Amino acid sequence: METSLEGMKNKLSLSYNDLPPNLKTVLLHLSNFPEDYVIDRERLVRQWIAEGFISEERGRSYQEVAESYFYELINKSLVQPVDIRYDGKVRACRVRDMMLELIISKSIEENFITVVNGSQTVWGNPQCSIRRLSIQDIDQELAYELAKRDLSHVRSLIITASGCIKHLPSLTKFETLRVLDFEGCRGVAQYDMDGMEKLFQLKYVSFKETDIRELPSVVVMLRDLETQI
Repeated sequence: METSLEGMKNKLSLSYNDLPPNLKTVLLHLSNFPEDYVIDRERLVRQWIAEGFISEERGRSYQEVAESYFYELINKSLVQPVDIRYDGKVRACRVRDMMLELIISKSIEENFITVVNGSQTVWGNPQCSIRRLSIQDIDQELAYELAKRDLSHVRSLIITASGCIKHLPSLTKFETLRVLDFEGCRGVAQYDMDGMEKLFQLKYVSFKETDIRELPSVVVMLRDLETQI
């Protein structure tokens, strides 16, 4: 059993290594989400565009190119489709446990994403800047630890945890943020949104399915914002 498990991991690793750089990047981005989390296709596509992962191709829009990447990941069996519609469109995807384990390890190795997930949190080399931050499970102690870090280089902040949201560092610490996603979180209304109007590079913000009933008024001041949900 152990041998076949190791063989499966090696096979997945080879599949990853064979990918072109653009697909490696969007695949690594999926380590933002916990195991078995259903990730909406539209949410992914918009975040990939906001992050600058997508290059325009002749005759195709950014949206079309990003969607083609999404379906390539499915066709290569790197992610599992969720909710296939009558017209063949896939609403969402899910990452299997071993593949998620692989892309998290690659993300840590390449300092692509820092995942805050309770006792499993790996902060990585303190000399390296945190470039992307995924908060999946956090308590007050971890929130205070996070506040000690230099967050000025964080490009995306995706929070799938509930609980100690109010203890997260101030938005003023996230000077270069492009993606801010609270989708599905509870307790967001307790988080201090002061400083959002200074996030001039912000392109994507989502409060979908949170206890925030309307977007903060300062959102209208963010001129580069492409997606607001």
